[in-house]
Amino acid sequence: MAAAIAAAVVGAAAPRPNGALSSTAKKRCHYVVKKVHGKKKRVRVCHKVKPKPKPKPVADLVALVAPGPSTADVGSALSYTVTVLNNGPGVALKTEVEPAIGWFPIDTPEKFLPGQITGTAGGKPCEEPDVSEGEATFACPVGSLASGASVQVTVSFRIGRVSGRELYVDTTAYTDSRDPNEHNSEAIANATMTGCLPSYPDRDICIAPPPPDLNCDDLFPYTNLHVNWAVADPDPHHLDSDHDGVACES
Repeated sequence: MAAAIAAAVVGAAAPRPNGALSSTAKKRCHYVVKKVHGKKKRVRVCHKVKPKPKPKPVADLVALVAPGPSTADVGSALSYTVTVLNNGPGVALKTEVEPAIGWFPIDTPEKFLPGQITGTAGGKPCEEPDVSEGEATFACPVGSLASGASVQVTVSFRIGRVSGRELYVDTTAYTDSRDPNEHNSEAIANATMTGCLPSYPDRDICIAPPPPDLNCDDLFPYTNLHVNWAVADPDPHHLDSDHDGVACES
């Protein structure tokens, strides 16, 4: 009889500590003392336990721009290629690459805005560009990028007949994964404009030779350019009507 009792004690499941969870439990329980019909009783109370969110994978997006031209003719067509590599141990979730192209003043008239801006990421077209504040920016969704995988982003565009004297292509890669080295997710290419008419050396504006012939009304939206700026002969756009060396006089 004693042996049977001992066996029963050994085989019985030991009570869990207050608040303990089994490996498969989805709720946490504990005991409280409550009055039930006027008598104090220990009552087991349980509540659901929210599962801990899975930690985000660790990625390391590296953006590398291929060597491009250091100079560019105003009015010409250009193309830049950026390679984005996931150098991290985990997958880069919801990867997106955002190129920004800048080479024109903020108040550029629509007729002088860059034309034929296109972008592709992994051979798929990027979204339509947004042109504002002196930049053309657009998003190139890539999706998930596995560890060690890469994608090529190509940006092509034509420079307007009026532009700034410096051009840049600034490309940044983003991911929903953790990226502790975000500083290497950006790549920048720069170029200096050539083909600017020497007759208009004032301000940081590059104007291409005619045709078409430009007038002061065309240039009025350039807030830093539209009045009283230096002109040298031969003035191919005829902006200095009284030939006193000052264009578009107020």
